[in-house]
Amino acid sequence: MRKIVLLFLFLSVFSCSDTEEFCTLTPLLTTDAPSNLTPTSATFLGSIEAPTCNPLSISQGFVYGTNAQPNVNDQFVEVDGDAISTKISGLSPNQTYHCRTYLTNQVGTYYGNVMRFQTAVEVVFSDVVLVADITAFSAIITSGVPGNGSVEITGRGVCWSTSPSPTITGSKTEEGVGLGLIASDVTGLSAATIYYTRSYATSGLETIYGEEQTFTTRDAVVSLTTTSVSAISASTAKSGGTISDDGGAPITVRGICWSTNPNPTQADDKTEDGSGAGSFSSDLTGLTLGMTYYTRSYATNQVGTTYGEEMTFITSLGVGDYTQGGVIFYMAPDQNTDLNGDGIPDQGLLVAIKNQGVVEFGCFGSEVGGLSETRVGTGAQSTTALLSACASAGIAARLCDAYSVTVEGKDYTDWFLPSKDALNEIYQNKNSINSSAIANGGDEFITYFYWSSNEKDRNTAWSHHFSSGHPGQNDKDSRYGVRAVRAF
Repeated sequence: MRKIVLLFLFLSVFSCSDTEEFCTLTPLLTTDAPSNLTPTSATFLGSIEAPTCNPLSISQGFVYGTNAQPNVNDQFVEVDGDAISTKISGLSPNQTYHCRTYLTNQVGTYYGNVMRFQTAVEVVFSDVVLVADITAFSAIITSGVPGNGSVEITGRGVCWSTSPSPTITGSKTEEGVGLGLIASDVTGLSAATIYYTRSYATSGLETIYGEEQTFTTRDAVVSLTTTSVSAISASTAKSGGTISDDGGAPITVRGICWSTNPNPTQADDKTEDGSGAGSFSSDLTGLTLGMTYYTRSYATNQVGTTYGEEMTFITSLGVGDYTQGGVIFYMAPDQNTDLNGDGIPDQGLLVAIKNQGVVEFGCFGSEVGGLSETRVGTGAQSTTALLSACASAGIAARLCDAYSVTVEGKDYTDWFLPSKDALNEIYQNKNSINSSAIANGGDEFITYFYWSSNEKDRNTAWSHHFSSGHPGQNDKDSRYGVRAVRAF
C-alpha cells in the first residue's frame, strides 16, 4: 500500500495537464545582412529567441572576424534583447568579414547563421584641392585619388553647388575611372558667385567625397581705357585702347566707335581691332574736315559691351592730306613757326604731287655758300641763294622756282627745293604722299635719288635715295629727281 501511494505522488508531481505547452530546449538565432557599410564600420542586425527550458542566458550578441565561422574566441560584442543591432567600428577597409549571432548559457554556446560582408573601399583624396584659372563662368579644379591600383574606382570627378556639401545628384563632372589625378574643367557658372566644390570617387559600394573648398567667380567687369587721339587729319585720325582686365570673361571684339554726338556706341561708326585683353590701335577713317568728333574705346564679352572714357577732337589738315595743290608732309610744331623765311607763321609744308624732272643740282665746281643749314624750314632761303649763284637754266632750284599750280582759281607759285632734313621727312611719309598724290592726279616718287637744297662742298650736294632711304653725297652735275615744296 505504501509503494502505491509514493508512485502516485511521483506521477502527480512530474506529469503535465492536457492544456500546458512544452518548453523549448535550444535558442533560435537569426543573423541578418549587415548594413551601413563604410571603410571602417558596419551595423550588425539579428534576432535571438532564448530557450524556455534551459537555464538563463549568460551572454548573447554577435561574433565576427575574417574566418568563415567566427566564434566567441574571435571578436564579439554583447547585445541584449530579442531583435538586436549594433554598430561595429575599427574594421579594415575593403576587407571581407563574417558575422553571426550567438547565445551562451550553462549548457553551452549556440550560433546563428553566418553572414558574409565586405567593408567599403577607403578612397583617400590628396591633401591639396586646387581651384585655379577662375573666370566669370568657369574654373579648373584639381585633386587626386592616390592608391596602389587595388581599389576599383568606377567613377570620379568634381561636384559643385552654391550651397555647402554638394553631391553628385547636382552639378558634376565625370572624369573617367581609376586612381590618379583629377583635373576638372567646371563650366556653366554664374559671374560674381560663391561656389562650394569637392571631389568625389565612386567604388562598387559607395561614393566618397573629398574636402570641401569654396571659390568666387570673377565679376566679368571689363577695365578699359581710351588712347588719346593722334595723327588727326582732314579725314582720318588714330586712337585705340587698353584692356587691362577682362573681368574673367574673354573679349570677343574690341575697337573704337565715334560720332559727331556725345557717347558714341557700336551702333555708330566703329573699328573692329581683334579680340582679347591688351592694347590695340585703331584707324578712324571717313571723317569730315572741320568737324568735332566724340570717340571712345569699346570691348564686348559674354556679359555685354563696356566703353572707355570719351575723347573729343576736331578734324584738321595733317600729314598725307591734299591741299593747295600739294600733299602735307610736315606740320609745324607750334603756331609761331616760319617755314619759308617770310616772317609769317606757317601751318606746315606741302610737297608737289608731280615730279618736276630729272636734272643737275647746278654750280658744279663752285661753292655757293649759305647752303649748309639742313633743318626743316630752311629750303626757301637755300633755293634763293642757289638761284642767285647759279645762272644755268634747268637746274633743280630753277625747276622748283618755276613750278606753279592753280587750285579752285588760285595760283600757288611759291615753291622751292626742300632742305636735306625736309627731304628726309618726305621720304618717311612717302607712302601716304604717294596715295594722296595719285588720288589727285599726281605721280609716285621715283625709286632713285632726289636733290635737296644743301651742298656738301664745291663739287657735291646732298641727296636722298627713295628706295633705300639713305642720304647721299653726289656730284652736282649728276642728274637726279626734283620734287618742289612750299609752306602753307
